[in-house]
Amino acid sequence: AVARLQMAGGEFCGNAAMALTALIARDKKLMRNGTHPLLLEVSGHGALVECMITPKDGYFIGKVKIPSPQFAESKEITVGDGVLSAQMVHFSGITHMIITESLPEAKKSVLIDRVTQQYMEYTKGDALGILFLNNATMEMEPFVYVPSAQSRVWERGCGTGSAAVGYALTLQEGHSLSLNLLQPGGIISVSSVFADGAVSEIWIEGRVDIVAEGRAYCALPTVTDEKAEREALLAGVAAWINERIKP
Repeated sequence: AVARLQMAGGEFCGNAAMALTALIARDKKLMRNGTHPLLLEVSGHGALVECMITPKDGYFIGKVKIPSPQFAESKEITVGDGVLSAQMVHFSGITHMIITESLPEAKKSVLIDRVTQQYMEYTKGDALGILFLNNATMEMEPFVYVPSAQSRVWERGCGTGSAAVGYALTLQEGHSLSLNLLQPGGIISVSSVFADGAVSEIWIEGRVDIVAEGRAYCALPTVTDEKAEREALLAGVAAWINERIKP
C-alpha cells in the first residue's frame, strides 16, 4: 500500500480514500495524462483497497473499489405512529440504511434521533449511514453517525452510501448497473458487476478538488502511551471539525 487512511471512528470511508489518492497523486507529481492505480490501507477493512486517480486540469477524478458488503436485509422501523421500510446494507466498517419513502424534515429528524439512540439494534459496525433516496430522480441526502467520535453529520456526499444504493439496486434489478447519484455536494457515480446471481464488484467515482491546506490547532489532553496519543489526536480533530460544520 502507498498509504494508510485511519478514520476518527475506525470506520471505512470511500470519499476519504478518493481524497487521499488525489493528495498522493499531487505530492508524487503523478500529473501526467492517464489514470494511476494505487492501493491503500483503509480503516474498517482488513484488505487493501483498489483506487484509481486521473489528474485533470485543476482537479482529479477518483475511483475506488468498495469492499463487498457482508450482507443486506430489509427492516421495519417504528417512527411515531407509523412504520418505515428500510433496506440495510452492512459493510465491514459501516452500515447504511436506505429510506425511499418521502419524509418531511421533522420526521427525518425523529427517525435519526431514534436510530442513533438505539444504534446497536441496527448495526455492530463503526458507523451508521441513513440515506434518504428519491428513486425517481436518483437524488440522495446522506446522514452519517459515528458513535466513537460523537459525530452526527449531514454529509455533502457519501461514497459508501452511494455504493450501498448501487448494491441494493443491482440485487433488485438482477443485472450490472451504472448510475449517477445527485447529492448536496455533487454527483457520485456508481458502477456494479452482477454475475452468477451476486454482486461481484462495486466502484464509486467522483471529482476531487484540493480546495485548502493549512494547520488545525486542536486542544489535546496529556497522554502517556502511543495508542492513547493517537486516540486523543483523533478525538481532538473530530471535535475541531464538528465545531466548524454545525449548521
